[in-house]
Amino acid sequence: MDWVKGFFKTQMMSYLISLIIVSFNYILRTIIIGLIMWIGKKTFSKQYQMTFEVLFVSQFINSALILFLVTFNFEDSRLQSLAGKIFNGEFKDFTESWYDKVGSVYVQTLFVIGLSPPIDCALKIILARYKYY
Repeated sequence: MDWVKGFFKTQMMSYLISLIIVSFNYILRTIIIGLIMWIGKKTFSKQYQMTFEVLFVSQFINSALILFLVTFNFEDSRLQSLAGKIFNGEFKDFTESWYDKVGSVYVQTLFVIGLSPPIDCALKIILARYKYY
């Protein structure tokens, strides 16, 4: 029974982390698009290019880099004095356990991020239809 509770807790935490990352990315995306539209560019293509570049970098940092740094242990690295105090996760290397715990969160998060644009588009269509009637 304890195994089932532990498994359920682990699964729920990984789903919760994925949901938090995707939700934060959505909020961040909305803010960045609004700011870039407020700043404005001379042409639509320059504005679109700037939006794409800023969104890519910000969502990459949020989705990939932060999760990696939080779970990595810098105890035996040259960056130990700087990063070891902040980032002291349980994994010192890419082990089977890392792939089991952290890699599964990456896969879930990337799967949901991949589904986000069609879901976002469908929600906009539904809201437009709802406002129409």
